[in-house]
Amino acid sequence: MAPPPPGRNRSSSTSLGQPSWFDLAREVSQAAAGKGYGGHEEVYAAFAAERGLHIQSVRRALTALTGISKVAALDPGRAGRLPDLPVTVVNTIARWTEYDRRAAFEAMDRYEAGAIGTRQIDIEEREARKRNADFFAHLTRYEGLYELDAFDTAFAHLLKDWRSEPAGPFDATGKGPFSRCFRHRQRDERCLLLVPGPFPQPRDWENERNSIMLQAQGAVSMGYRVLIVVPQAHGIKCMLESWLNTFALTGDRIEILETELRHLPNDPEDGSVPAS
Repeated sequence: MAPPPPGRNRSSSTSLGQPSWFDLAREVSQAAAGKGYGGHEEVYAAFAAERGLHIQSVRRALTALTGISKVAALDPGRAGRLPDLPVTVVNTIARWTEYDRRAAFEAMDRYEAGAIGTRQIDIEEREARKRNADFFAHLTRYEGLYELDAFDTAFAHLLKDWRSEPAGPFDATGKGPFSRCFRHRQRDERCLLLVPGPFPQPRDWENERNSIMLQAQGAVSMGYRVLIVVPQAHGIKCMLESWLNTFALTGDRIEILETELRHLPNDPEDGSVPAS
């Protein structure tokens, strides 16, 4: 690991003194284990008083300890280097990995190389977080229109013999994969609407193909028909139909429709956020 640039303190803060923030966090965590919320706060306050720290310094150290565990699940090698970094930097990197692991690790590399300091890595993470939030807020606005276009296409395809109703047990918590259920007016037949996406990049469709089709196949095995509505572009319909031809035992019960769905905003990887 590259040595720190001149003037940079590798510990979390001179106020923490010894032991390091990492050792302190482990000691506090062990002392607080098995205690309720009130007990935790008493332990934090006791350690803060003993070390002459503000209790928030103890909390930040504990947050960083948790952050190391999260990073360890992604990259154990990097996680092993985090105890040597300031607590504020560790918290910034751990927070950043929750929505952009690659950028977080690149920033960590630059910090360790001395190219940026503690303040700069915090500024860059805040800017990245705002771009990410703006993108997903914009994406959320599109999702309603995207779903509406798909519903209109499915309903027009089925014609007036079908009526629309909620997807029933599949979305009891509001998180099921199917958007709506169509029930035939005369026959005891139901058809579920599956609207995958929206995905920012065409490659995401290939990554999600098995998941999409296995959801549809699962519903078919329970006696449903399934309509899948996808965007016209990028050959998505052909890709999913190829899966059906290869793997589906009852492909005639799954139908894939393509239509013009509202365009999605750019991926955050593009470095831009589309206009509202």
